[in-house]
Amino acid sequence: EQKRINGYAFCIRHILEDKSAPFKQCAHVARYNKQKCTNPIPSNENREFCNSHMQVAGMLPKK
Repeated sequence: EQKRINGYAFCIRHILEDKSAPFKQCAHVARYNKQKCTNPIPSNENREFCNSHMQVAGMLPKK
């Protein structure tokens, strides 16, 4: 069980359900089933993709 983010009713996995939370959804869409990634990104960050998809795209170094 994940803990809620301070000041919000949801954990990081479900924070996008809170429309007042300062997060947006990752823009990655899977080629094989056209589903969007459900990872949140802080709204104040000037990027479209979550860390996982930035690593896959070579935009971030792999851990």
